[in-house]
Amino acid sequence: MWIQNLRTSLVGVVLFGMALVGMPGIAAAGQIGVGDFSGSETVTTFDGLFLPVFGNPAPVEFDGNTYNTNDNVFRYSPFDVGPDEKIGTNTNFGFFDIELGEGAQRAGIEVGFLFEEDAFSVEFFDLFDNSLFFINETSAPFGFTFIGFEADAGLIGRVRVTDTSDNVSVIAIDNFRFEGPTTSVPEPASFALFGLGLLGFGAAKLRSRRKVGPV
Repeated sequence: MWIQNLRTSLVGVVLFGMALVGMPGIAAAGQIGVGDFSGSETVTTFDGLFLPVFGNPAPVEFDGNTYNTNDNVFRYSPFDVGPDEKIGTNTNFGFFDIELGEGAQRAGIEVGFLFEEDAFSVEFFDLFDNSLFFINETSAPFGFTFIGFEADAGLIGRVRVTDTSDNVSVIAIDNFRFEGPTTSVPEPASFALFGLGLLGFGAAKLRSRRKVGPV
């Protein structure tokens, strides 16, 4: 009888483990696309600010995040690469630093250049300024490339976008997306597996009581 009780208990443990595995959680850390965001993220577009093209002082705050450049100056313009406004660095080999007002689980940004295909890098840091993810990328001429990242441990606290090409173009950024940690809700199937696991434990306990009998 004890062997049967052991089997029943093991079934319960297995089903309980399956339920835990089936519950959705935070995805593994890695590069993500626009479609990997929840749809309720904040998107900073830089549109309609009516700033001059040259000489805008940095740091400056947009949507609770602080933007700075290597020389504390940024440009503002359509940059001839789209119908909407963007912000850009002021020098060759310049960079943007984006300090998030609150830690984010997911963040991403569109990066591009004027006139030519050029190289850039994007690096994501945690709240203690430790590097989480780094990538070198090349943008298409007159186009923008989206670079996003999702953290599985800790939160994103800063993003740096750097022009790594010796060129005549300044780097431009647009549509910075970010969202904080999300609370996962188990799917119905996960609840069912969880319930089966509890039933397995209950059956094992009942069988054990029947074996011992009343005292």
